[in-house]
Amino acid sequence: MQMDTRAYIFQLLIEIIFFYLFFLKISMDQQGTLNKWLGILCVPLIFILNINFGFIVYLIYIVLLYIINYRFKLVVKGLNLLLFSYLSLLLVTFVSDALLSLVSNSKLVGWGFTLSRLLVEAIFLMLINLCLRDSVNRLFENENFKWLLVTLQSGVILIFFLYIELADQIGVYNKFSIGTLIFASIELLFLLGLFISAYLSIKRHYESQIKQQQLDNLRTYTEQLEQSQMELRKFRHDYKNMLLSLAELAQIGDVEKVRHYLDDLQLYSNQELSEITDNYQDIGNVNEIHMKSILLNKFFMFEHNHVDFRFECRRPVHSLTIKSFDMVRLLSITLDNAMEAVGHETDGMITIMIFQDTDSLNITIENTGHDQVGNLKQLRKPGVTTKEKHSGLGLSIIDDIRRKYSNVFVVYKSSPKKFTVQITINDSKEEG
Repeated sequence: MQMDTRAYIFQLLIEIIFFYLFFLKISMDQQGTLNKWLGILCVPLIFILNINFGFIVYLIYIVLLYIINYRFKLVVKGLNLLLFSYLSLLLVTFVSDALLSLVSNSKLVGWGFTLSRLLVEAIFLMLINLCLRDSVNRLFENENFKWLLVTLQSGVILIFFLYIELADQIGVYNKFSIGTLIFASIELLFLLGLFISAYLSIKRHYESQIKQQQLDNLRTYTEQLEQSQMELRKFRHDYKNMLLSLAELAQIGDVEKVRHYLDDLQLYSNQELSEITDNYQDIGNVNEIHMKSILLNKFFMFEHNHVDFRFECRRPVHSLTIKSFDMVRLLSITLDNAMEAVGHETDGMITIMIFQDTDSLNITIENTGHDQVGNLKQLRKPGVTTKEKHSGLGLSIIDDIRRKYSNVFVVYKSSPKKFTVQITINDSKEEG
């Protein structure tokens, strides 16, 4: 086949734009306005290089986009998203070219063929984004598989390049469209197999981890309840002795000593009963096992790090209208951030309030300390963080979950001495 030069150049330009738009969508538009414009401004450069050097130039674009969006921080999820975007474009160009070559008898590839090909590519890319975006993002967030996925995607891209080079060398790329389609199909199945295998492995690992965490939390909680019972028995025994002493003072008639003794007794009672019952007294109202497990896990972590906290949940919570995995991530990220904020304060406090309304679940997490909050809009960008050796994806992941569900609302409030996250989950179970 011979190609119309102008149509071919137009195709190269549009495919670069397809790649960039697909990356923005698959990464859920986390990039700031400035980053988006910088990415667009790189298009002419990549286009000029692509005319002379072909698909290999996309690797340069990947490097540029990574630097633009993540600076020089190591954000493996971002690298995986860029590789996935490139791999998806490679795949759809192979498939669309092969499909259209099978139905076209023309020896000249003109504007009709080119526009049809671009339309098919756009449809395939939209389908990939629609069907795989959430799964791909969850997969790339997993710490245990991030480098494996980088290696696998890089390997598949290398295989594509070797095939293109081999086909060009022996001059069969445009002659054997059926072979090209078969190759692309095999690559697609191989890639899907790798992603499904990794996803299932992550899911099994996560479920096993959650079950073990639930057992550990239950054991720790049981030990705490037993300890509380022992403390209550001890307190009851001491209280009886104190009442006997009080009765003796009353018989003597020393009113001043009786008054001081009553004040000490009240102070002692309030302190002991507060330590025994306050923090965990409402956890029994959280009947959703995954939610209870992550709350207990964070409570134990607070105690281990000597962080004061208060928990309130006066009404029973029986079920969730979002996936348990997403609820665990919401609570884990917000509570970790709260502990990080109060970790260096001597009088820091974290307050967790859960209120089950008739048509919504409301979660408020408030912490003292404001130095770590920084610029909230800036912190919500991926790769930006105030924590050392941290990926900076926490708040951006919360935004991902919020966009995923039409019934989830997240509000941040910052004041000179407090930072509050308000999460509202309505009863509607529709995903966005």
